[in-house]
Amino acid sequence: MAVLDGHTFEEKARIKVPAGPSMQIFSPDGKYGYVCSSFNPETVVVSVADHTIVGHVPQASPFCPNRRAAPANRDTLLTIFESEGYAEPAQYGLKIEGWGVEFVISATTLDEEALARAIERELPIDHTGRAVRGRILRAEHFAARMLASNSPQYLDWAIALIEDEEVDLDVLDDIAARHGLERTYQQLCKVNGMGRYAHIDPWSRTSRYVQ
Repeated sequence: MAVLDGHTFEEKARIKVPAGPSMQIFSPDGKYGYVCSSFNPETVVVSVADHTIVGHVPQASPFCPNRRAAPANRDTLLTIFESEGYAEPAQYGLKIEGWGVEFVISATTLDEEALARAIERELPIDHTGRAVRGRILRAEHFAARMLASNSPQYLDWAIALIEDEEVDLDVLDDIAARHGLERTYQQLCKVNGMGRYAHIDPWSRTSRYVQ
C-alpha cells in the first residue's frame, strides 16, 4: 500500500499489508489507519506516525464494506452482522436474510438528528429468534438524507417516498429548512411535478434531478 504526500501526491513510502488492500479508514484522532483486504479475512491497524503495522483484527470474511472507527483509539468496529457470518454483498451494503441492508454513517448534523429520532426496534438476525436492538430512520429523515446526497440513485428514492405519500410534508419541509436543503427539495418537486411545490413555475422536465 502506497503512502502519498498530501500536497504533491507523490509516493513517500510503502506499507506491506495482506494481498488485496481495499477500504481504508482512520481513527477520529488521526493516529491510526485501518486497512482491510479483499482476499484475506483480517484488517490491519497501521500507525500513521511511522507507517508500521501495530495490530491485526480478524473478520468473518474478506468482504469488508462497513468499517467504522470507534472513538478513544479503540479497534475498528466490524459490524455485528459480519461477525455472525453475513458477508454476502448486495447491491447496496450486505445481504441479510435475503434483504439488501445499507449501513448509515453519522457524519453530519442531519445524520445525528436522524439517528437520535429514529424508531428503536428489536431486529431478528437469524431463525433461532436471536435479535439485536436497532434504530430505523423515519421516512422524513431518510428522504432528507437522500436529498443531501444529490445523487441520482438516492434522489430516485426521495422521489418515490414523496410521490407515494410516505412522508409528512410539514416535517420534511422543516428538516429541509433547518439543514440547508430547502432549495434542493423545492427544485426536485418542481422538476417532477410533485408535492406542494409542483405548482411553482416548473423547470424543464428533461431531467428528473436538480441541475
